[in-house]
Amino acid sequence: MVLEYKIVLLFFTAFLVLFIYIKGYLNFFLRDPVRKIPPEDNIIVAPADGKVSYIRKIKDGEVPVCIKSGEKVLLKEITKSSLNEIRNGYIVGIAMSFADVHIQRTPITGEVIDQVHVPGRFLDINFNARRILREAERNIITLKDPVNNITVIAIQLASNSVRRVISWVNIGESLEIGERYGFVKFGSQVDLVIPDLTGLSFNIKKGAKVYAGETIIARYDTKDQS
Repeated sequence: MVLEYKIVLLFFTAFLVLFIYIKGYLNFFLRDPVRKIPPEDNIIVAPADGKVSYIRKIKDGEVPVCIKSGEKVLLKEITKSSLNEIRNGYIVGIAMSFADVHIQRTPITGEVIDQVHVPGRFLDINFNARRILREAERNIITLKDPVNNITVIAIQLASNSVRRVISWVNIGESLEIGERYGFVKFGSQVDLVIPDLTGLSFNIKKGAKVYAGETIIARYDTKDQS
């Protein structure tokens, strides 16, 4: 009788410890900390928490995916959008780890003028840049700021450990800078496409740690961006 009691107590204790561990992990993973949005005009903030993995130049709608070999992929192949709002600019890759906050925030104030969900394969983010950008499961939103006449594109990319990319917004919605717009499960990547704006200057470098809605990615000159 005493032995049976000890076995039951042991199993109960193990279950309780496992429950507390899982609950703690989920609370940590699903956390949504308050972010202090920079009170500045003419800025672009990080859409995701993580580390900057690259900043690449886009020219004539082509994105370099391997600098050494000169390999490129068309931006429209990545976004699957018919708008083609950006021909020249930059693409900033932000790699997210398991420990990062996984909620995405809008990089500028603007209207969602396009949103595309691309069913794809679940690939290793560190595998092959060309395949990731062309074949991975992804959700793409295009934001346009009518006041400053600028457009940016945010791309949520799913990795082989991710089984869900979520967007909470719809085409036609107006969003404020730093507003929550989506969620990616586990570690993955978010890319930000920025046009070649007048007076554009980056505030970050490759390897920099950034925080969604809080870290200033770049600044640009005001008004006419036509």
